[in-house]
Amino acid sequence: GSPWEAGTRRYAFRVRFDRLRPDPTLVKERLAELVATELEQSPDGFVSGKKRRRLKALAEEELMAAANPTSRIVEGCLDDRVLYLATTAKSQIGRCLELLRAIGVEVEPATPWKPGEAPVESEVLASHEPGESMLGARFLEALVGDQEIAYEPITGSAKLAKDDCLFTLRGELLRELMKLVEDGAEVVAAKLVMGDTVLRLDALAWRISGLRLEVGRHADWIERLDERIQGLREVWDALDGKYQALMRSGGA
Repeated sequence: GSPWEAGTRRYAFRVRFDRLRPDPTLVKERLAELVATELEQSPDGFVSGKKRRRLKALAEEELMAAANPTSRIVEGCLDDRVLYLATTAKSQIGRCLELLRAIGVEVEPATPWKPGEAPVESEVLASHEPGESMLGARFLEALVGDQEIAYEPITGSAKLAKDDCLFTLRGELLRELMKLVEDGAEVVAAKLVMGDTVLRLDALAWRISGLRLEVGRHADWIERLDERIQGLREVWDALDGKYQALMRSGGA
C-alpha cells in the first residue's frame, strides 16, 4: 500500500509549519543600541514612544535577515470518517483543514449535538462563531458536581461570560463559579480532570484546547501516532458519552 496508509481506511500524514521570527533577546539588545544612538543625536535627549516602535521594527527587520526558521511537525490521521490532529492550536488546525479541503476532503466539526439542533438562546453571549453552540456551555454547567469528569479542584481554570464580558477564574474556583452561574453567568471553557488526564475544553466549539498524552517510545512515527490517537479517542468518547448522559437525560 501507499506509505500514508496506516490501516484499513486509515491514512496518516504530517504537516510541517515553518516560522521565521527574530530572537526576542537579540531584538531587545539591538533596540537598546538603536535607542542609545538616537538619544545621542537627539537635541532634547528624548525618544518618543512612536520613535521607539519604529526602532523596534527596524531591529526586528535587521535580525530577521539572519534568523533561522523554526519548524513544527503536526501529525494527523484520517480514520475512516474521523479526523485526528495532534495539535490544539487553532491556526494549525485551520491550515490543516485548508490543505485537506484542497485535495477534496470535506471536513466539518464533530460535536455531540445534532446538525440543525435548535440553538440555545443566551442573553449573556449573543454572538459566537459558526458551528458553535451554547449547548456546550450548558454541558459545563451540568457537569458541576460530577464524579467522573470534574473541574480541576486545586489549580482550576474556567472562562465565563456575563454581561457581554469574558473573564477567567483560577485556583479553587468551584464555589465562586457556582455563585456566578446562579447569577446568570455562562461557563464557556474549563480545565477538567478525568482520572489521570487533565484537559481544557472550549465548550462552545466542543474543542480540546489543551491536553497532554503520555506515549511510549516507538521506532516508527505512525506507531506513536496510533497510541496518541487511541488516547485521544478515549478522551473524546468519555466527553461525548458524558454529554449524552447529562444532556439527553434532562440534566441541562
